[in-house]
Amino acid sequence: MALALQCHFKSLQISRDKHYPSGELLSLGNIGELYLKLSEQQEPYKTDSLIPASKSACLHLALQYLKQSIDMGKNSGDASFYVTDLKCYADALHANGDYEKAFQYLKEFESLNDSINTTDSKVKVENLTTQREVVEQQRDLTQAEIRYADAVAGYNNYLAELRRRTGLDRVAVCRGTQLPAIRPALVDS
Repeated sequence: MALALQCHFKSLQISRDKHYPSGELLSLGNIGELYLKLSEQQEPYKTDSLIPASKSACLHLALQYLKQSIDMGKNSGDASFYVTDLKCYADALHANGDYEKAFQYLKEFESLNDSINTTDSKVKVENLTTQREVVEQQRDLTQAEIRYADAVAGYNNYLAELRRRTGLDRVAVCRGTQLPAIRPALVDS
């Protein structure tokens, strides 16, 4: 866990240095989630400069980082960035004994999550509808190409029959041969 925290803190610092708010938001959420996991662990864990010795300190850090992530996410206007942090924050509040607030954040999570899933479903339906329309257009084009090819073949057959009936087919064969040039006749004067 210490290595994961180091990586997320490094990511947080880079995101802040590069003015990359969505990276900062994600890093804050990941750090908060890791501290929440540490506060829930039953077996002892190795403490260091990033991991405090007490579970309550880990829980306090989880609440702090998750709240920052949620606040940034709300300012960004994109709920998909922070919706999972709402659930983690509600869990952390519940573990901290703040049941009323935990319930409020859980309701907000459920509402946003349903909204995001509904939107995702609508996008999937729209994509499938577009895909079906493209397939139907391709089928219509293929059928039109077949009708056109049939019409051209029918027209060529009709012309061939017409040439045979009128004798033009023999004329066409004659046109292909070269006739010798006619010499002018000598005129008697």
